[in-house]
Amino acid sequence: MKRIVSTSNLQPLKGRTPIFEVPSHTLDVHYSDGTSQTITFDTCTRRSGTRDAVAIIPVRKGQDGWEILLHMALRPNTYQMRGEDETMFIEVPAGTFEKEDEETPQGARTRAAAELHEETGYKRRAEDGAVLGHPAYASSGKTCERIWYVMFEIDPTEVPEEPEGDGSSMEVGCWNEWVTLATARARVRAGEISDQKVETALGRLRDWAGL
Repeated sequence: MKRIVSTSNLQPLKGRTPIFEVPSHTLDVHYSDGTSQTITFDTCTRRSGTRDAVAIIPVRKGQDGWEILLHMALRPNTYQMRGEDETMFIEVPAGTFEKEDEETPQGARTRAAAELHEETGYKRRAEDGAVLGHPAYASSGKTCERIWYVMFEIDPTEVPEEPEGDGSSMEVGCWNEWVTLATARARVRAGEISDQKVETALGRLRDWAGL
């Protein structure tokens, strides 16, 4: 399977309809002293109308302890947009809810099982997933998106299918890598992993699953 090795020639693109829109709103705010004011704010929303997302936490018991599956992804809004030298963004598998997905624990498990198979090739049922904690807002100053965290335990002997992806060009050339939880935590502390989902996932594995 081919892998991304580098990127180049970042250019603005005109004439394309973005998948996001940024509408402005007003909101009346009332204070304890009896005064009020109208504030304005912007919010980044998906044109599809969906709001929530799911972060998948695949874990397995390895020879050196518990391991987590990390996803090496192309995320141009990170390194490339900041002019940095790195190419691949290290995260956990993730995806956004579809219109048919309910913003509930069951809906999160259903979407997580689908995304797990798309991005890693491991096939699990929704009921195999464990929702760790409550959904967390991704960026409260910019969007109403919440991220659900769903753990799936993988058999160490299981060989995954070839990941199908979702048809997105940004999923071509990506790959996955098992590392111990200790290694993942060390890489977060060293700044090698800068994905908030990974850091939250590691915390929830500790606090909710005892790993």
